[in-house]
Amino acid sequence: MPFRYLSDESEAAFVCIGEGQVSQDDIRACRETIDAERRETPVHLVLDLRAVDHLAADADTVRAVAERTSLDGLRSVSVVAGGLAVFGLGRMLMTLCEMRPDANGDEAPVPVSVFRDMAAAKDWIATVAGRVAGCGEGLSRPEGAGWIER
Repeated sequence: MPFRYLSDESEAAFVCIGEGQVSQDDIRACRETIDAERRETPVHLVLDLRAVDHLAADADTVRAVAERTSLDGLRSVSVVAGGLAVFGLGRMLMTLCEMRPDANGDEAPVPVSVFRDMAAAKDWIATVAGRVAGCGEGLSRPEGAGWIER
């Protein structure tokens, strides 16, 4: 299975961990899982793609994800990428999301950023959130205590 899903006990963050070969169908299934996991209280989404060997996504796929990234129920999206191609696709997503104004025409409705390591993503989430309840040190090791596999 190309994606595993974790959330922290306070449900302040939801992590999708990608591994190996990720197809277009896997991306759609991940998106559907994210949609199903939306809570009344918005969460910070972390797409941990460091272990992805191949991401079968083209510009149209990234554009489709960006169009759906009004992402009701999300406070922020951070993409953690290992390889250059995945990092580049993450930057494309970030740019497309930044180009989409919110309902008032002001700024992107959900902040999106791309990182090479989890520590930088965690710092960015803390900056965006002011404080991420429940994430603590566990975000650098999502499999650690306080996280629930979905």
